[in-house]
Amino acid sequence: MSNIITKRMVSKMVDQTEINQTERRTGKEILQMYAKGERDFRNLDLEGIDLAGADLSSACFDGTNLSNANLSFAKLTNASFVGSDLSNSDLEGANFRYSDLNRANLSDAKLSGTDLRDTDLTDAYISKTGFKGADLDGAKTRVGNEDIYF
Repeated sequence: MSNIITKRMVSKMVDQTEINQTERRTGKEILQMYAKGERDFRNLDLEGIDLAGADLSSACFDGTNLSNANLSFAKLTNASFVGSDLSNSDLEGANFRYSDLNRANLSDAKLSGTDLRDTDLTDAYISKTGFKGADLDGAKTRVGNEDIYF
């Protein structure tokens, strides 16, 4: 069985994640929560949030809707975005080193100049995604049953 992800499969994965549509947070609230030690931001609706330049290292955004978000130049090292929707987001210059982007939707995301070293991109949906100048050294993805490392 192939591990290639189709747009319809991504849509189904996003539908299956339990995004709490009533639990919306602003960028200011997320930063305040993070400053107080909170690292669990799973299953939130953060569509369009502006966290440009923020340090959110080791945070968990699994299943979170971050579509149309601005995470440009954010420090997101060792963070988890499993099954998250980052479509149409500005991720330019962000640092995702050692992060888990397994099954993340990165369609139409801007990833130019992004640090993706040693990230897990297994089964990530990357249609129309710009990687110009991105550092993918050590990043992992999968084609069929074969793990591929950059």
